[in-house]
Amino acid sequence: MQAESTHDRILAVAAEYFVDEGFRHARMVELASRAGIARATLYKHFDTKEALLLALNDKVIDSARGQMAVLTNRLDDDETVAARIAQWLELGLTDRWWLNTLRLVVLEDTQEALLGDEGATAGIVDQVSKALVSLIREGIKREEFRAEIQPRETARAIQAALLGLQRNHVSVRPLVPLKSGNQVAAFIHLVIAGLRKGFEP
Repeated sequence: MQAESTHDRILAVAAEYFVDEGFRHARMVELASRAGIARATLYKHFDTKEALLLALNDKVIDSARGQMAVLTNRLDDDETVAARIAQWLELGLTDRWWLNTLRLVVLEDTQEALLGDEGATAGIVDQVSKALVSLIREGIKREEFRAEIQPRETARAIQAALLGLQRNHVSVRPLVPLKSGNQVAAFIHLVIAGLRKGFEP
C-alpha cells in the first residue's frame, strides 16, 4: 500500500479543519500543526487558504469524474442499465471521502471563495448529465426502461434529487438524515422503479 503523500495529507487534514472551524476562521499555522508538518512545508505546497480550497474542489471534481466512470464504462452482456445507475447512486450516497469533502465545498463560507472555479464545477455536472442521458437512452433501447421517458429531463431530475440528498446528508443538521443503508437502498429503488417498464405514474 502506497504511503500518503504530504500533499494528500495536507488536503485531508484541511478538509476536516475547514469543516470544523469554518473556512474564514481557519489559520494556516494551525493547519500545519494539525497536519504534523512545518509551516514552511505547508507553504511549499499551498501558499494560501484559497489555493488549498481550490485544490480540494479539484479533488471533488476528480471524484465526480471517477463516479462518472460507472456511468460511462461499457456494460457487460448480462448487466442491466438499472444496476449500473443504482451503483452510481449508491456510490454518491455512501462514499465517505466524497461526502466529507462535499461537506466542505457546500459550506456557506466557502462558496464565495469557489466562485472563480464555478465553470469547472458546472462542467463536471454537465458531463455527468450527458453520461446519464446516454445510459438512460440505452435502457430505453434495451426495452428495460419505459419508452416515454424523456432522457434529458429524467437525467437532470435524478441529478437534482441526488445532489439535494447529498447536501442534506452532509449538512451539520440534516433535515432528514440518512441513517442506514436501507434508506439509501429505498431511494435507489424509487428511482429505478420509476425508470422501469411496467411502472404506472
